[in-house]
Amino acid sequence: MSHRITGHIRRNAVGYLALAASISLVGLKPGDGPRAASAKPTVTRFQLADQSRDGSYRHGSSRHGSSGDGSTGDGSSGDGSSGGGSTGGGSTGDGSTGDGSTGGGSTSDSTATSTTSAPSSGNIGARAHGSSVVAKHGGSTDVPLTGDSWTQSPQELDLVAGTMDVGIPASCTGGFANALTLSVDGKATTFAAAPGPPASGTLTVPFLIGTLSEPGQDTQHKLSAKFANSCTKNGEDFTIKALKVDVLKFR
Repeated sequence: MSHRITGHIRRNAVGYLALAASISLVGLKPGDGPRAASAKPTVTRFQLADQSRDGSYRHGSSRHGSSGDGSTGDGSSGDGSSGGGSTGGGSTGDGSTGDGSTGGGSTSDSTATSTTSAPSSGNIGARAHGSSVVAKHGGSTDVPLTGDSWTQSPQELDLVAGTMDVGIPASCTGGFANALTLSVDGKATTFAAAPGPPASGTLTVPFLIGTLSEPGQDTQHKLSAKFANSCTKNGEDFTIKALKVDVLKFR
């Protein structure tokens, strides 16, 4: 038995000498060999914060990095890419949300205030109504109105809008472009075109919106309505059954 042990040592003397030299160089102590992982390792804030505020490492670390005083210290980006630089005074020291990107850093302390003003609201300046009128063929017929006057103030935009209920004849010979025209102070401002036959019956037709630009001073206005019937034969008459006009005022 002893001669086997002696022979083994002689055959492996070089290997044992190399192992002893390696142990002496790396400074291993008894019990420093590989250990079985008994539990899942955890990383805490204090384990990560192994560097000081100026980028150097505590506990005698020799990591001075490849750029500056250390790749995560006073090196490649300002005071350190995750130290005193872009994210504060250290990745978990003074905190990534302390003096850095979400603290006194890139985000603004106030929100930009919108300079867009709210749109102005309008009100009704006048409500005009027309009574039932038969518009005879081959001519123009006035449609009497009530509530047809108002005052437009300086720097005020007025819009004229409304609808008419019109009865359409069964036929219209030689006629076209039958329409009711709204005029302000005798000047044509907008109109509503009546559909032609054979669409007999009563229809509600909207006016195109008319515009009155801002005057330089208070201006009194009066609204009038007239229906033009271009049909040529008896019985080809239109009937204005209702007329509603609103004047909308904006400043």
